[in-house]
Amino acid sequence: MNNFRVYFVVFLAFLFFICAVIFIAFGMYNKAPITGLSGANVVGKPAPDFSIILTSGEHFTLSDNRGQPTILNFWNPYCPPCAEESPILQDVWVKYKNQGVLVVGIDSPVINAPEEASLKYINDFDLDFPIGRDSGAKITIDYGVLALPVTFFINQKGEVQFRKVGLIAHEEITAWLDSLELPAD
Repeated sequence: MNNFRVYFVVFLAFLFFICAVIFIAFGMYNKAPITGLSGANVVGKPAPDFSIILTSGEHFTLSDNRGQPTILNFWNPYCPPCAEESPILQDVWVKYKNQGVLVVGIDSPVINAPEEASLKYINDFDLDFPIGRDSGAKITIDYGVLALPVTFFINQKGEVQFRKVGLIAHEEITAWLDSLELPAD
């Protein structure tokens, strides 16, 4: 009778373990990482307004630029995918700025980098689109940024049409721009 109790307890423990593994696996199945939710809360809504001092020393306020399609990119000099997409953003800026398209970079404190590293990054990539440092993290928080890079596409009405978490391709940007009614160059 004692052996039966031991076997029964071992069997119950094993059954409990199997159920726990299945429960955990089911809970994790097809779950996107939390970073994939970066900025999801602002899509389809008016873009949160902000003011920032640009690296050029000028002041920039998003609402002052309503009517212009805006590509708002959160980046950091210690973010490898950001380094891959910076030349793409610079190319889009050069190609579309005369059509009223605005590219704005926000140096986000998601990864804490000194200002010198940010300025070196801007110079190394020869970036000349408007870039500002979100030193207080207010813009990063208002946009719900959890990971870098993340890019927001703000239409002429000032609404966030969609956002891309992670490395963005040139084709994704131009597809969005092609869907807009832009004046001829």
